[in-house]
Amino acid sequence: MVLLGTIKMFIVPCYFCSILLLNISGVDGILYPRESESRQIQDLNGIWDFRMDDSTNRNKGFEEDWFKQPLKRTGSVLKMPVPSSFNDITETREMRDFVGWVWYDRQFYVSPDWIKKRVVLRVDSAHYTAVVWVNSIEVVKHTGGHLPFEREVSEHLNFSGANRVTIAINNTLTPETLPPGEIVWHTDSSSYPIGYFTQKTQTNAFNYAGLHRSVRLYTTPVDYVDDITITTSFYHSKGYVKYNISRNGNATNSALTVEILDNDGNTVARAQADEKDGGELDIENVNLWWPYLMVDGGGPAYLYTLKVSFNTSQSTDVYRLPFGVRTVEVNGSQLFINKKPFYCRGVAKQEDADLPSDAFTEEYQVQFMRKYHEIFDALRKQFLVGEMVWNFADFQTDQTTTRVDGNKKGVFTRQRQPKMAAHFLRDRYQGLINRRSGRTCRKSFNLSTYFQEL
Repeated sequence: MVLLGTIKMFIVPCYFCSILLLNISGVDGILYPRESESRQIQDLNGIWDFRMDDSTNRNKGFEEDWFKQPLKRTGSVLKMPVPSSFNDITETREMRDFVGWVWYDRQFYVSPDWIKKRVVLRVDSAHYTAVVWVNSIEVVKHTGGHLPFEREVSEHLNFSGANRVTIAINNTLTPETLPPGEIVWHTDSSSYPIGYFTQKTQTNAFNYAGLHRSVRLYTTPVDYVDDITITTSFYHSKGYVKYNISRNGNATNSALTVEILDNDGNTVARAQADEKDGGELDIENVNLWWPYLMVDGGGPAYLYTLKVSFNTSQSTDVYRLPFGVRTVEVNGSQLFINKKPFYCRGVAKQEDADLPSDAFTEEYQVQFMRKYHEIFDALRKQFLVGEMVWNFADFQTDQTTTRVDGNKKGVFTRQRQPKMAAHFLRDRYQGLINRRSGRTCRKSFNLSTYFQEL
């Protein structure tokens, strides 16, 4: 399997990104790992052994079965932190521009107490295509760097000694990936070496790659809660929580107990579900979930906890899911949260390591934003329901003439220091809040006096 580096880009003015209202249905989910009386988590983050497959066809690792032994026995390895982007935290051009397969592995141990439990290996993000082995046995393949994946690995574990997990990742971008891309092979031997190719993309974003999020093991009983769906609503002071529980296992005699706990851990509603997995619970004097600054005091959103206990003759599985009681609706051109008009505010956060950067001035950035805001303010009276700045902070891009030394469209620097744009946005967002609430607005941002006020 060969997936496959100079990136050719085109530039699109994209300082502000539209906020889209999407209706997503028919998507199966996996519960986020949470510890409980019946569940344990073992973190596999840290320093892993790492090796790039820089062979001409990028397939040497599969041809030589690197997964059958510790990676360090196959050749020279580097120490790589997980989670991270392998091509963003190192200084060599070869690793920064690498396209193809890279390999990770590490040793770990599990408690003998887990031998009678269901043990799951979960990878929260591997960009972009991944193959995973446990003790040289392939357990899962996954494509898509933005979503987690997992697989039960109980039967492949050694409960009395060392274990090894190996993960091969390919960061090749194709027309089917997000973002899309294309591999172009250069076959003119008079101009290019044998096997030379370039990775083209349709954006100017750097192709961050590697184990981007946590890797961990977690346990459940053999009979366990597999998924939970919650839908909330309210009328006056009463909240309504519809739930549906998916359970797995071979137990014939089982029962579900469902409880709602308030923010202090007190039970405010409870139901026994012996025969069916769905139902509804009511909350008297409900505390609604509100966005930040949409209620007086600006405190955090109020969260309840749905506690699910799956009881069998052999075990009890307990899972606690935090949730808020709220409604989200679109009526004509207006977005409503809890039946009140809501205007979205915020910035998109693109994570990036601290490597050198430079581009257009801060003064131009503020003027650029101000022109957009003039249009937004007119459209807010018609149909616009939100605005989001792209991007949270400056970030690195490919080494080409179109983006010299990184993208400078962030409102913060790569060191997370605020630019003039950050102060300008703070004033705008606070002003929007003040106008909606009738409070006195702070004076408008003045570019000419900005430096005198520092």
